[in-house]
Amino acid sequence: MNQHFLKGALAFLLWLPGGAQSERMEPENGDIIFQTSRSSQTQAIQLATRSKYSHMGVIFRKQGAWYVFEASARVQSTPLKTWIARGENGHYVVKRLKNAN
Repeated sequence: MNQHFLKGALAFLLWLPGGAQSERMEPENGDIIFQTSRSSQTQAIQLATRSKYSHMGVIFRKQGAWYVFEASARVQSTPLKTWIARGENGHYVVKRLKNAN
């Protein structure tokens, strides 16, 4: 996937109005999750997007388990707990559009 597209998508998503965010809410399909990654590209992404976050994905449930659809070295599905553990200090933020249904 094009890196410029991903950077633009991240910048756009950070400006979405009215999104709910919480580290304690129960995930739902389609939630957007953000973190500060520990990759070598983190600082460049943060500067380009003017965000403290450098990585994001979309949460979904498959066969009773939660995953994050993400683009890192490749586009892939990663178990949610694994995805969270890869971030800086295990910190993440989940955003959900109001009236998403």
